[in-house]
Amino acid sequence: MPRLYTTLTFLIISHFTNATQIRGTVVDEKTKEPLVGATVVVKGTSLGASVSLSGTFKLSISSPGTYILLCSFVSYEPVEKSIVISAQEKINIDFELRENTRLLNEVVVKGGMDKTTDEFALHSEKNSESIVNVMSAKTIQLMPDITVANLLQRFSGVSVERNSSGDAQYAIIRGMPQRYNYTLVNGIKIPSPDDKNRYVPMDLFPADLLDRLEVIKALTPSMEGDATGGAMNLVMKDAPATFIANASAATGTNAIALQHGLSTFSGWQEKAPAQTRAPEYLATPSDFSYKNFQYQNVAPVNQVYNFSIGDRLTKDKKLGAIVAASYQDLYRETNSTFIKPDNQTQAPNNLPVFDDILVRQFSNHQKRLGTHLKADYRFNDKNQLKLYGMFVELEDIQHRHTIDTILGIGGRVGFGTGDTHILDRSKVQKQKIANVTLQGDHRLSQAFRVNWSAVYSKASNNVPDWSEYEIQQGSSKTDVPHFYGFTRRWLTSYDQDYTGYLNLYYSKNIGSDNLEISAGGLYRTKSRDTKYYSYQFTPYQDSNGGYPPFYNGVDAIGPQYWSGGGDGSVVNPNTYTAHEQIAAAYIQGKLLLAQKWEIIGGVRAEHTYQDWLTPMPDTFPGKDGTKAYLDILPSINAKYKVTSNDNLRADYFKSINRPSLFEIVPYNIQGDTYSEAGNPYLKHAIIDNIDLRYEKFTKTLDQISLGVFYKHIVNPIEQLWHKDSVASSGNVIGPYNSNSAQNFGIELALTRYWGRFGISGNYTYTNSKITTTKQYAGANGINNVNQTRPLQGQAPHIANLSLLYKDVGHGLNLQLAMAYTGTRITYVSPYQNLDYWQQPYFIMDFSLEKSFLTYFSFYLKAQNLLNTPYLVYIHHESSEYRSGVNELPLQTDKNRILVQREYYGQNFIAGFRFKFSK
Repeated sequence: MPRLYTTLTFLIISHFTNATQIRGTVVDEKTKEPLVGATVVVKGTSLGASVSLSGTFKLSISSPGTYILLCSFVSYEPVEKSIVISAQEKINIDFELRENTRLLNEVVVKGGMDKTTDEFALHSEKNSESIVNVMSAKTIQLMPDITVANLLQRFSGVSVERNSSGDAQYAIIRGMPQRYNYTLVNGIKIPSPDDKNRYVPMDLFPADLLDRLEVIKALTPSMEGDATGGAMNLVMKDAPATFIANASAATGTNAIALQHGLSTFSGWQEKAPAQTRAPEYLATPSDFSYKNFQYQNVAPVNQVYNFSIGDRLTKDKKLGAIVAASYQDLYRETNSTFIKPDNQTQAPNNLPVFDDILVRQFSNHQKRLGTHLKADYRFNDKNQLKLYGMFVELEDIQHRHTIDTILGIGGRVGFGTGDTHILDRSKVQKQKIANVTLQGDHRLSQAFRVNWSAVYSKASNNVPDWSEYEIQQGSSKTDVPHFYGFTRRWLTSYDQDYTGYLNLYYSKNIGSDNLEISAGGLYRTKSRDTKYYSYQFTPYQDSNGGYPPFYNGVDAIGPQYWSGGGDGSVVNPNTYTAHEQIAAAYIQGKLLLAQKWEIIGGVRAEHTYQDWLTPMPDTFPGKDGTKAYLDILPSINAKYKVTSNDNLRADYFKSINRPSLFEIVPYNIQGDTYSEAGNPYLKHAIIDNIDLRYEKFTKTLDQISLGVFYKHIVNPIEQLWHKDSVASSGNVIGPYNSNSAQNFGIELALTRYWGRFGISGNYTYTNSKITTTKQYAGANGINNVNQTRPLQGQAPHIANLSLLYKDVGHGLNLQLAMAYTGTRITYVSPYQNLDYWQQPYFIMDFSLEKSFLTYFSFYLKAQNLLNTPYLVYIHHESSEYRSGVNELPLQTDKNRILVQREYYGQNFIAGFRFKFSK
């Protein structure tokens, strides 16, 4: 009752009188960093305020008297201060809080700065050894994105490559294609489940599992040397200092799928006949299931669930652990039109030729699961063990329905006439990554420290029963459709890594300066096993040579219509086994000089050995082989502290890019347009990198940075049109080395808050150049010419802007996030000036979160609000295709030819979050 009476008195008096304004700041006693979210309350009342994003608080007291202000923040010792109010006035009072440190059985447990906050993220960027951008768990939670891949597009200098459902999948950092980047989990490199490439699909990872996301743009000698654009480090949720329990549940939908319903299937054949029987078994149509062609429409109700719980588990607080899990069940639908090119051009002006118009509908059902366990045991303040386990999986069930209108230059009588083909594809892809890491950190003396890691990782890609059937429809709608063709494919692939890391550190004070010398290395052995099975069916023909009619839809598909099958084509170069061993060692010096300079320099050596074996006969060129090479990679990073909040950075480092194991295998695939082949003679790329950067931080969340970078690449690797280096099959598309390339760019990033309002944005200009040989069909026939162009995937302009509203006191957060990606090459054509260019792409997303009842909050995430179309053009005069017998649909610009248009629709989820901590 006394407290209620006092509170009511304050409210009544404040209504009639002017109150005394109390203002101040709350900062960390040691670092002087503002503690955003800390609370200041008037003891004995309900009056109080939270520290805003600008690092300040404000509250009002209406009656004269003596009051006690209590300031508190998680993991800090509370502080009380007394104030005396005698009249209407303004009082300034500041608080400095000390970390809550307890000594328990020789184990020091520190609360310290919360590593999930924006403050810690900025602190990490400012004090990092190299150029790093960091996104905190708090920011991740408030973003409109639910996967790591979509989060990456928010970083300066990062654009994304999207999959058929419109979601981001791969990151392009500083204009360098995804092959020039690698992925870390808690600082440990993980393998890719991709059966062809070394880089990791970033849409595998649910965003909710992270404590923070880092993009490291400059390497030190202690880091693996095969990142040129950057390294993406996923720092997973860590064992907390006190008990926490978090959970959330949300639902939503995709706008296109909601409008039309989503077509999917639930049955498929997990293994090929060659897997369940002998490899040489000759399969027949009756050996196959046909359930994966029984399509049904389902309600596209998305579901997202997240959970984590952690604590120090023993009385002495030596053992801590956290368990986290995330599950996403999502439906995505895409409407697409693709004008498919023929494998030729037309003289005399190198005119592109097209042979099909494909109207496609992609229906994707995605099931994404992520789990991880992180535990640490602190023997004492000098010895610690950590155990980490992670498992992520993405199952993508896709039904692609295609209407294929066949074109023929000079043979058409108008668009929409002639035969059409209907193709239905059923594809299931299961990608998984599992990782177990045991680490130790030991301080042997005041000067010596050692840490080590033992790592096992396995990544797998399983495509069970990738099937497609085709029917032919005559030129008249009354014509009966007929079966035309049928394919079945199975793919299994896995990468398995065993890795050991060892790092030794020696530190010595030299007067007021400090020198740390470190040395160490790693050894990794990788094995890859890939098996590919393919079956081709042809429909039975009647006595007149006609194909069977297609009367009853997919339910009628069965073995009675087909002949063929075979042994699954097990003996082909697409089935292979390969190995890779990497041994690396480094020595590094870190000098802290005059409390102004931090200089890190050294050298790293990496030895690579690769081998491969295919089941092809001994007479097959490149049937098996080996590669080995040694790289010496020097680097130096210098940071000059202009002030305590201003840094100047400069660095140089040498990096490499290894071919993937698939690229050096002599595979041969008949692609949709061109023959594709591997290249056993492929060289690895070597890159020189230079960076300059200025950073300015404040005691709040404001910051600004400006940087430039330059990269020179020797033997860059791209998918190019070239003479087959293995067989005599003529020109093919495949991995190939160009002579050199260069890449230059400028990065600007800015964050600024005004009370509850703020903006966060970045802009990157990138210019890259590479010269390759192409073909030109002119008046004198087909000639080879050199063409200079940007690197594939590099956009000259990338920009992000977020408009923010954060009311800490009322627990309300709003964000309108916009991302712009400029024009870029999505496909490098073998013909001069016929590359495929993506039109500039602008997306707008929105998110909202409102807390209530202490532990609960409501949140909303909306993506692609403008339903921005994905458009791809060939920059060529298009009058040939805008009218007449060669008219193509969708052509509105005489200076370019639209070849692809896709709509992904808006995605919405809304739900509730529970967060509890002691």
